[in-house]
Parts: sequence; structure tokens; C-alpha cells
Amino acid sequence: MTEIILSMVLTTHVGMSEHYNNIHPTISFKRENVVMGAMKNSLGRLSIFAGHSSNNEFGEVNVGVASGYYYDLVPFVVFKKPLSSKVNLVFNPAIEMVDNRRKGIGMVLGIEITN
Repeated sequence: MTEIILSMVLTTHVGMSEHYNNIHPTISFKRENVVMGAMKNSLGRLSIFAGHSSNNEFGEVNVGVASGYYYDLVPFVVFKKPLSSKVNLVFNPAIEMVDNRRKGIGMVLGIEITN
């Protein structure tokens, strides 16, 4: 069965010097271990993403590729820790790019509210 997930992710960008979008409306489709969807990314652009989702006793891990950043496709890893049935703590590593050059490494930390 395919699961449709509507969510709003509110984030902060830790260890990064530029200003980023902190509100990420997202629609995801999940079937077995495959996840795909679309979201407004940290650059304020549309990102289309697809990847693999797995769960363990600590939460959920999504690994895949996304569009809409500095290159056509970039890899991603997102960790989700449930706080309740509809709220997750979300965090992922991030590489900050300025003028197509790596400026630093940071982390995106947020709260995901789902349907």
C-alpha cells in the first residue's frame, strides 16, 4: 500500500553562515522501503527526491538523491526520531555552498509535523 504523507518541516541551520528558508512544505509517497516526493528546500527552490527508507528502534533513516540544489542531483541522508504519532525530530548533515564552492559543513535540525 502506498502511503501519502503531507508534512510541514520547520528548521534551523546550525553551523552555517548564510540565510536559508526554514519552512519546508512537503509531500511524500512511501511504499515499502521506497520514499519519494517534493518539497520547498532550504534554498527556497522546489526539490524532487527519491530514496530508501528504513526503520529501527531509534527512528527512521532516509537515504537518496534530491534535485534543486547546487548540482542537478545531490545525495541526502535524513534522520527522523518520533516525538509523537504526528511529530518527528528531523536532522541531516549539510554542506554549505557559496558561488559553487564549498564553504563549510553544518547540520539542519527541525521539527516535522505530519498528517
